[in-house]
Amino acid sequence: MPPWDETLSLSYREAFEKRFRTLSFASHETPYMWWGTLRYAATRFPTTHLEPLDIVLPDEPRAGQSPTLLADWRRELKKFDETLELRRRLVKEIPL
Repeated sequence: MPPWDETLSLSYREAFEKRFRTLSFASHETPYMWWGTLRYAATRFPTTHLEPLDIVLPDEPRAGQSPTLLADWRRELKKFDETLELRRRLVKEIPL
């Protein structure tokens, strides 16, 4: 499948970052829809949009936050960042 265009890529980033800022990381939240899009987005962003998302996870869970949910998010975001990093290196090392 071809890369997303600029408009879709920017719209996805904005929507994802906005939604992520509203998460409370409580165990009753089910943000799984967004997890499913992360891996897809990591492979579809155009090469001009391979910078990491503007996401900051808390180091430790706060009151009411699920340690498991935070760990799951940390793992998914790490996979996303690793995919983007691999793509950045490929673009740099294999000129087209």
